[in-house]
Amino acid sequence: MQVGTSEAIRYASLEITMDIRDERALTAVKNVYGGSIKLRSGVSALRYRLHNKEGLLNLINDVNGEIRNPIRLIQLNYICVKYNITLNYPSKLTLNNGWFSGFWDAEGSIAINAGSN
Repeated sequence: MQVGTSEAIRYASLEITMDIRDERALTAVKNVYGGSIKLRSGVSALRYRLHNKEGLLNLINDVNGEIRNPIRLIQLNYICVKYNITLNYPSKLTLNNGWFSGFWDAEGSIAINAGSN
């Protein structure tokens, strides 16, 4: 999420840029929260933008408690403060949590190095 540059947050928006092959994923997000999808100039990528307050509030409530990336968690906190929403921290990961499979699926590779000692 992006926020205004002054100390008082004046607006909030969400931008997601993905490879053009992931258009269906961006369309699914757009169908739930609104917003727009535009082709990025000069690259084979699409940018999804969400500016409307209703869609942003729905998205914040849906992702609140699910964000694990520390930078994104800080950004979400700024937005939660702006809209007077309590920030929920994610639950502790366990071996039975589906997060690991999603992480490996998104990362796309696992490397194992074995020494010859």
